Amino acid sequence: MHTCRRSASRVVRRAVIAPSGEQIEIVAEGQRAVVVEVGGGLRSYSADRREFVDGYADHEMSSSGRGQVLIPWPNRLQDGSYEFDGRRHQLPLNEPERHNAIHGLVRWATWRAVARQPHRVVMEHILYPQPGYPFCLRLNIEYTLSASGLACGQWPPMSARLNVPMAVARIPI
Repeated sequence: MHTCRRSASRVVRRAVIAPSGEQIEIVAEGQRAVVVEVGGGLRSYSADRREFVDGYADHEMSSSGRGQVLIPWPNRLQDGSYEFDGRRHQLPLNEPERHNAIHGLVRWATWRAVARQPHRVVMEHILYPQPGYPFCLRLNIEYTLSASGLACGQWPPMSARLNVPMAVARIPI
């Protein structure tokens, strides 16, 4: 997206960054989907010009978690605390009014497209260790359009450890 302004004798171009980052469009079989850089989520999906998701516009950020991917935990962790492998971990509370850590650590993270075809995109994010989650994961999500519709799949995460706490969910839109 670009906006233009005319000054006295020149045109100034200014790039506008979408709140959900790069918009990656895939198309096939009369279908169209838009996957976003922020959170690696699905912003829109239509088939035969009919919208099938309650997405959001490219000039908006995802609200109410629409289309977002929830990793390494879905839902809420009361007090942001959990035990794993005999050790207690404390996450930051990002729903402080309810004393919860909510919906994982990748909803607002930058994902990058590592494979692209007109009908398919694979998004990747490396989740580095941080306070409360001292594990490293390489995450991949694949979005594919075919005659059967839209398929969204996660590849098994790659980690230096074999045993890490992780779950995957999506907020339906």
